[in-house]
Amino acid sequence: MYYNLVQIEAIKLAVWNAESRKRFSKEILKESITWLIEAYQHSSDEFFLEKAFSHIYAYLDLGFSYEEISGQIAYITENLAVDDEDLEALKKRRYPRIKLSKSNIRSLMGRWNPVLHSMTITEVVDDIYEKTVEKLEGEYLYHCGKIISSQDEECLWQHTYKLYINDGDALFQDVNRYKYYQLV
Repeated sequence: MYYNLVQIEAIKLAVWNAESRKRFSKEILKESITWLIEAYQHSSDEFFLEKAFSHIYAYLDLGFSYEEISGQIAYITENLAVDDEDLEALKKRRYPRIKLSKSNIRSLMGRWNPVLHSMTITEVVDDIYEKTVEKLEGEYLYHCGKIISSQDEECLWQHTYKLYINDGDALFQDVNRYKYYQLV
């Protein structure tokens, strides 16, 4: 079995950290998978395909499309002798796709502090909706509540949310709960 939750979470944390440096996790993971496949082709060491499989799990966990990397998945499963159980688990690894509407965005946000916030809840919902509809690429931060942790200019609030828009894909992250949703 090639599923290792600790490795997958470590990969997601690593690409999440890269997001803060304006590198998009989708591209980083696709490049990593390609590099690992090429390393396998040069060395014939299955270690590289096993690591690529973990990167694929992380890629799908972050809500990105199975179809976009289906060729790489097929290559890995053919050369790694992946069993049906692993392949079925892989196909099910997708974060929820949320239909884009203001009420659905609001439901993802939970309780909103009426005093300590970056914007009012109505402004946040409208901002997320407009940026997603207009496909304005970038990373957007929303927060409310007290500051839990801070270092330099970066802070983590009681409720911290990020919106990533890249290549027309909108990914909404609940930072405090480690949850991702793809807005479609």
